[in-house]
Amino acid sequence: MLVRDSLAGNALAKEGWIAHGMQEDLLPGLDRIAERPRVKDIKVSVLAGEFDVVEQKDRVQSDVVQNLIARGFNVGFSIVKGAKHLIPLEHPEAVSRALDDVLS
Repeated sequence: MLVRDSLAGNALAKEGWIAHGMQEDLLPGLDRIAERPRVKDIKVSVLAGEFDVVEQKDRVQSDVVQNLIARGFNVGFSIVKGAKHLIPLEHPEAVSRALDDVLS
């Protein structure tokens, strides 16, 4: 159902996401947060799917995780075994564990 609904979505919306949404630079926002005095107290958990071809685990680690660490965030990184791109749907227990870790 999820794939069917995604494929049936508005073509302009899909093209807009690829052309604009995925190109948005989030680093200035991270820089503003990183200026806070207690940034090391901000726990972040990053999950990557073992078989994700959209956001590949090596790129997630080198780009996302390293950018967060460089800005002083307290970062945990996990590769979810057997997962592809939709970790919350494929492995909700991994998301639950990550949330428990961040909130504890």
